[in-house]
Amino acid sequence: MEKSMEELKKEATELGIDFKGVKSKVDMQKLIDAYYNEQSNDSDIPTAKVEETEEEEEKDETVSTPVKSNKKPISKEARIRFAIRDAKARAMKTRVVTITNNDKRDSHMTTTAYLSCENEYFGISRSVPLDVPIELEQCLIDVAVETKMVNHVDEIVNGRRTGNKVPKLTRKYAVSYENISIKK
Repeated sequence: MEKSMEELKKEATELGIDFKGVKSKVDMQKLIDAYYNEQSNDSDIPTAKVEETEEEEEKDETVSTPVKSNKKPISKEARIRFAIRDAKARAMKTRVVTITNNDKRDSHMTTTAYLSCENEYFGISRSVPLDVPIELEQCLIDVAVETKMVNHVDEIVNGRRTGNKVPKLTRKYAVSYENISIKK
C-alpha cells in the first residue's frame, strides 16, 4: 500500500528528517528510505539497559546487561535532531504573562519591550506590550526574567552612608504568570 504525502510528512517529522523543499512523494520516500538505510548501516552493537537494585544503589554500582530489542539503534545525528526538536518545542511553548517595567527612570514613558532569543537552530524576537496580559513564548519569557539593569544606590559602610553611589544590578522586568497555559 502506497502512503499519502501527509503520511510521509508525518513519518519524516517523527524521525527528525528535514524535508523542506521536497515536493514529490517519490523524493520524500527516498529521504525516509535513506534514513532507514543509514540506521541499518550503523553499528550492530546491542543497546544496554542499566538495572539497579536497592543494594546496588547503596554501593553506587550499576550493572549493564545486553537486551535484545527489535528497535534499531539511533544514530548520533538523529539523536541530535531529536534533542534540537525537543528543545525548540519547549522554547516555543506559550504562556500568558504580564510584563511590567521596573525601571523607575522611564517606566512612565515606556509602553513596549523588545525581546529577542536566538541561537544556531532558531531565533525569535518580538516587541511586547507592557502591563497587558499577553501570550508569549517561553524563551522570550526567560529573556524578560533574566534582563538586568544597573541602578546606582547609596554606599553604606558600617551602617552609615558615605555619600558615594555604587552600581547594583537589578531585574529590569517583573513577570507575572497567569494561571492558564496554552500549548502549541
